[in-house]
Amino acid sequence: MQQTNEHNSYFSEVNFKKFVAIFGALFLFGILLGCVSSLYFNTANPNVPHWFAIEEIGLPGSKVRELYVKSPDPIEFRIYLFHVTNKVEVINGSKPMLQEIGPYVFEEWMEKFNITDNDADDTLTFKMKKTFIFRPDLSKELTGNENITMVHPLIMGMALTINVKRKPMLKFVNNVINAMYHNTTDPFWTGRVMDYLFDGIEIDCTSEYFGARAVCSIFESGDIKSIIPLRENFFKFSVLGGMNGTGTDMYEVKRGVKNSRDVGRIVSFDNKTEMDVWGGDECNRYKGTDSTIFPRDIQKEDGLWSYEPEICMSIGAHYDKESNYQGVPTIRFALDFGDARKNKDLQCYCGDPPNDCPRRGTRNLFDCIDAPLILSLPHFYNADPSILCQFQSGLNPNQNDHAFYMDYERASGSVPNAAKRYQINMDVVPIDEVESMKHLPEVIMPLFWIEEITTSAPLKNYTHTNTQNFQQYNLILQIIQWLAIIPGTVGTIFSTYMYFKIRRATTVIHIKNGGENATITSNSNAAVYKIS
Repeated sequence: MQQTNEHNSYFSEVNFKKFVAIFGALFLFGILLGCVSSLYFNTANPNVPHWFAIEEIGLPGSKVRELYVKSPDPIEFRIYLFHVTNKVEVINGSKPMLQEIGPYVFEEWMEKFNITDNDADDTLTFKMKKTFIFRPDLSKELTGNENITMVHPLIMGMALTINVKRKPMLKFVNNVINAMYHNTTDPFWTGRVMDYLFDGIEIDCTSEYFGARAVCSIFESGDIKSIIPLRENFFKFSVLGGMNGTGTDMYEVKRGVKNSRDVGRIVSFDNKTEMDVWGGDECNRYKGTDSTIFPRDIQKEDGLWSYEPEICMSIGAHYDKESNYQGVPTIRFALDFGDARKNKDLQCYCGDPPNDCPRRGTRNLFDCIDAPLILSLPHFYNADPSILCQFQSGLNPNQNDHAFYMDYERASGSVPNAAKRYQINMDVVPIDEVESMKHLPEVIMPLFWIEEITTSAPLKNYTHTNTQNFQQYNLILQIIQWLAIIPGTVGTIFSTYMYFKIRRATTVIHIKNGGENATITSNSNAAVYKIS
């Protein structure tokens, strides 16, 4: 005999135990997918391979290596010069009046050459060259033929250098200046902008005076990159001409194959594992990369570091704020040279700390360049305000035009937006032994400032594509993850509930009846009686 309530008996015949296992497995799959997504897409773990970021410089022949070796796009290089409008008054002790001229805009192309891989150490050695191409169409009708008046880089440079290092020789330097520059009474130079930047200011070494010959022999040695031969007994000086299209000393950097967190990190430069320029290990240590690549997932507190061989310094930009570039979240790092008189970590840049330290917001480059040059941000932005009091006019520091910043994208390790800005100044003081410099004011005289504008990372074609892939694949995995977790959770809870409900409501009685088995199943919602 069988009596059945069809509607109510349906659930009693379903194997909810099986569905608990199915939905539970779906839930666990979603959780596992979330863990995998976290490992590969959350950049907190630098030792886990990252699918869609620049995690290594790459091996020979790879696309990444090709882009790393030769930038697919130029950096926009801008230079501004300071014209002294009251030269005669300054010679007699007045405060300078300055006029900024620029920007002169160039394409800056970077290329690495003499490349060697070292698989055992996971390093790459190379030299790097920069090539500048003038863009008058971007230079606001400036041609480079404009005349400008500035401190004479050689007359003042020689005298001020000797004044720092060997004061007893100042009279001798005065005779050298008179011999080479024909008894000049003017420590300033007036000429074409492009002569100062690239084409060169002529240096006459025809004098037979032994002091002039000694100085010119230094030029002949080729040790000063800014001075190159012009013709017999003549040389020329320029700020950028000597480095245009020529190579640096040898870099050795980590490739990042074995550890992606090391990608681009400088191991040595010029075969030295640290500098010997400054007065302490911290300042002499190479930190960061060559600035053409950065590892992914640099933290706010780490700062963004790169080594700049032209100034013998590892420059560290500190966390400024959260930023955004073309819809992509970035971290903005900014540069401040700080105050070595108050910050002990910076006192290795001092002569005799804390008194003999550069002023706040400046760095003294004498030990690097062997010339009385001072590094600062443009217009002495964020520097000691008393510096501005040395001038009558021409300086107007402001954040928008003069701050140094880099917007860093953590997922790819790229810097899609940056303005790297530096100003070079000469530390001018009166020198009694040099006739033309007797009455000069004490002033940190601005010469020029530069900015390198990046509106897409040097490896932008690679990083942009992979950043998009990163975001797309991450989104897809998140969707799949939640499509597994939500149904898995609901299904598991419902199936478990139904399984235990039916189990509680079911009583199974085994009756031995005449050698036959009888099973009577009683359910509160349905009655099924079956005797066999």
